[in-house]
Amino acid sequence: QEATPVEKVVDTTGAGDAYTAGFLYGWANDRDLAECAKLGTHCATQVIQQVGARIEPGTLDRFESS
Repeated sequence: QEATPVEKVVDTTGAGDAYTAGFLYGWANDRDLAECAKLGTHCATQVIQQVGARIEPGTLDRFESS
């Protein structure tokens, strides 16, 4: 599987936690493992492109609707 492109890595704080949160969100919503991994990756890429370990509320909802 190809790597997810990231414009610029700013701060990696919380990247693993964000990945885990996205993965578990998918798992709790009965997604297959590949989709869980995509959700986790999306959350982690959002976190590393900004300072701090938080992403905007609704990030996963916007990702899933795109």
